[in-house]
Amino acid sequence: MVKIFTDMVNNASEHKYKYPISKIVDYIYQNVTSKITVSDLSHLTHLSPDYISRVFNQEVGMSITDYIQKKKVEASKSFLLFRDISITDVAAIFDFCNHGYYSRVFKKHTGYSPAESESFIMHRSSDSSPLITYIKLQILPCYGKIIAD
Repeated sequence: MVKIFTDMVNNASEHKYKYPISKIVDYIYQNVTSKITVSDLSHLTHLSPDYISRVFNQEVGMSITDYIQKKKVEASKSFLLFRDISITDVAAIFDFCNHGYYSRVFKKHTGYSPAESESFIMHRSSDSSPLITYIKLQILPCYGKIIAD
């Protein structure tokens, strides 16, 4: 299930970057559930950590760490739809050290906590208002596919 989901995230890549950024972004997409460090990316590109950090920030507009966190949070949102997967389990799947750290990073990138997201979607899943529809289709991209199946 995680492999299928990460493939979907990988295929949804919205930007095309120049080398070495393209190689870094592809690596992040392919390894979104793993621990990814700037050192790993440095070895991947055969460039210094300082250089890739600077070039990445210039081209993407955020630090490598923030980008990795953002992509992990985006990918993890759909897992919150499954009642049998706890927030702690989702944090572990995406290699966050604990659910508290995952919750802080999640809130930093979304403005709400994973518990608020999970609770809101689960309790309002039958609501068909435009706001709920927007949340289901835009914030949780896989939601429409799950409902359609």
